[in-house]
Amino acid sequence: MGLNVQKTMDGDYWLLGSFSGLYIWQRSTGMVIDYFTEMPAQVVQGPPVGANAVSGFSSDFAHGECVVNYGTGTDLVPMPQWMASLPMSLRNVALEIHTGRMYTFLGPTSVLYVFIIGLAILWCLWSGWKIRVRMNEKKRQKANEA
Repeated sequence: MGLNVQKTMDGDYWLLGSFSGLYIWQRSTGMVIDYFTEMPAQVVQGPPVGANAVSGFSSDFAHGECVVNYGTGTDLVPMPQWMASLPMSLRNVALEIHTGRMYTFLGPTSVLYVFIIGLAILWCLWSGWKIRVRMNEKKRQKANEA
């Protein structure tokens, strides 16, 4: 999965988080400290998933720092009760839409649908770029006339 948290702290220090844990790294010395235990980090052999699989971090809340664990979430921002009984999490719905698996209910035409949506997105990006180029050309013409 790679880095999920990367934040500078006081210049030389970085806060780095992944499924292996959350660590404070001092770039100049190479020292790495475990964020939770405040002890030097231990090198672990095997799969890169530790006891604290960090999937997010924020220091923007008034209550202080918020560390999000992949398995348990966070207690700082509780999930609304009405969402607890939903058959699928919002993250999984977003993933299904992103990968195109959400359209399997269309049967064999789902491949065609994903292709058409891809073309529509490509057209949207191209037309936005084209409009931007035209706007910049008009600004240059007005600047040259003045």
